[in-house]
Amino acid sequence: MLHVFYAKNSGVELSVRDGKINLRFFTFGNGENKKARFVLDPVEAFHTNLAIVSMVRGKSDKFRLIHKYNEVTSTVTVEKWQKNEKSGYAVVYKKEGQNEININVPLDQVNFLFLAELLKKASIKAVEDAEALENQKQEQQQKKEEKTVIDDEDLQYIAE
Repeated sequence: MLHVFYAKNSGVELSVRDGKINLRFFTFGNGENKKARFVLDPVEAFHTNLAIVSMVRGKSDKFRLIHKYNEVTSTVTVEKWQKNEKSGYAVVYKKEGQNEININVPLDQVNFLFLAELLKKASIKAVEDAEALENQKQEQQQKKEEKTVIDDEDLQYIAE
């Protein structure tokens, strides 16, 4: 699963890999190219989906996911914004620490809801992919164990 949302000078790509949901943020144009990645587990993706739907219904204005690693804090915010006579929605990535990054991806309501739907589907796909990978590992382990077991008849044949 892969989809890219583009704004005027920024974008966000949603993909599923290894049982996780990847949001890759980027900017382009204006001589400035920034890139950042934020990885969500399936529950975080589903929770973000619910938050977006809640915002569109007018029940909330902002939802944040915060990941901390050592001295670096990365935040993804989905929000409804209003400025003067205009309003809209946005997905914002912010990294605080040594190399600060801020990437704002404004979206219209249709794309915001589409992002919510993709996050919902991605959360389910990520769980299914992780489950399939685990089953595959178990099957490989069983095959390994079967190959290492030699029964008495095989030993007699080898001895002859």
